[in-house]
Amino acid sequence: MKPSKTISLFVAPTVKSRKTKTTRAPTAKMLRFLKKTISNLIDSLIRLRKKLLPGRFFKLEQFFLERKIENMHTLSHYAEFSKLLRSNIPSGARVLDVGCNQGLETAIIGKTNPVVGIDLYKKFIKSARRRGIDAMVMDFHKMTFNQEFDCAYSNNTLEHSPEPDKFVDGVYRALKPGGLFVVGLPLDGYNPQVRDPAHFFRAKAGDVLALLKKHGFQISKSEILDTKERWNWEILPAQNKVLICLAKKKNNV
Repeated sequence: MKPSKTISLFVAPTVKSRKTKTTRAPTAKMLRFLKKTISNLIDSLIRLRKKLLPGRFFKLEQFFLERKIENMHTLSHYAEFSKLLRSNIPSGARVLDVGCNQGLETAIIGKTNPVVGIDLYKKFIKSARRRGIDAMVMDFHKMTFNQEFDCAYSNNTLEHSPEPDKFVDGVYRALKPGGLFVVGLPLDGYNPQVRDPAHFFRAKAGDVLALLKKHGFQISKSEILDTKERWNWEILPAQNKVLICLAKKKNNV
């Protein structure tokens, strides 16, 4: 008698191997396309908002686009530029920080100098005050100071002004005779094909110097820096050009 065969009822499942998808790193061309697409989208949203809320357009637009500045200060290239610009503030001078945002850089200035910060937005000023800063809500086109400061500081602020004449005139009035205006900004006038929707004063270096001289300032220093070469920081609207300028108010005012 032959032994009976044992038949197994268990069948091991077959495992299908999954093909792993390889993701390609974005190329420079893809990144440029993405930046342009986002810029165009923001422009479209701004145009729509301008039609729907014409009276509140400027304030809403600027708040929407300037919230990112707080984070920009944590980036090494922006922090290095800001440090270089701040190095021109005279020791012990009473400083007006024009467009202080949420007060991150104002607090740094406050470690060595008495400083007052102004900005258009209440939320920004509340954040600045939580840092212990003397800050107030004020439109930089309508500054009410009169010969109260030894130095005015403007880091990437002037380009946000749709009325730069009023901006610079207010700074001039705020300074004491012989006071110093330290200003740094991207020079968007060198690449008008690419625009930052938050920038209204798209200037070349000559435009900035002419504006300052028009309102009575004497230029003591003017330097154009290449951000790509110096910090590997690409600013497409400005063709990687930023200006650092020191301008003095006349003593006999």
